[in-house]
Amino acid sequence: MKPQIRDKEFESAAKRMISEKKHAVYMQHALEDYHAYLRFMTGAFLEEPNEVRFIVRATYRLKKGLWREIEINGRQTLADLASCIIESMDWVEDHLHGFWFPDERRNRIFGSYGMFHEEMEDDPHPTFKTKDVPISQVDWEKYPVLGFVFDFGDSHEFDIALKQSCTEASNTKRRPLPLLIDQRGVAPEQYPEDDEE
Repeated sequence: MKPQIRDKEFESAAKRMISEKKHAVYMQHALEDYHAYLRFMTGAFLEEPNEVRFIVRATYRLKKGLWREIEINGRQTLADLASCIIESMDWVEDHLHGFWFPDERRNRIFGSYGMFHEEMEDDPHPTFKTKDVPISQVDWEKYPVLGFVFDFGDSHEFDIALKQSCTEASNTKRRPLPLLIDQRGVAPEQYPEDDEE
């Protein structure tokens, strides 16, 4: 089964508010956006998670030559991948994150359709949560690069590219996944000291 959105009440609540003329114009737009989001996301996911192992490269967009390669099990989630990326940068996971499918119309990696940390509540309609999306259910053939942001205030942006998928571990010993397997560049400090101090 494809990933599911947890909030099943949004559509009926939105229709009720529209019929009661409570913020009807806003709710109509939110409902239309929600349906467009669901249509897109249904085509971006595959049916069943599997045990295939993936190697992805997280390239930091704000500093040239800075990337991390991570091996992850296909049943692990985008939230697991986010945690591994953040840890590999020696940062503390104290902010929210999101992954986006590219927006081909704007030729941008951060498009209109994304999946977010479970505590993200700023959207006008429910969204897929990263802890509910297994890595192997992303259609990597259709979308070989995703956008990733950690900390929406400081906006640490990454391109997440599929490098390889394999049925066997790339390492000879079975180690817990996800696992940092290669890296280049020194990560910026998460909270740089003020120059004035």
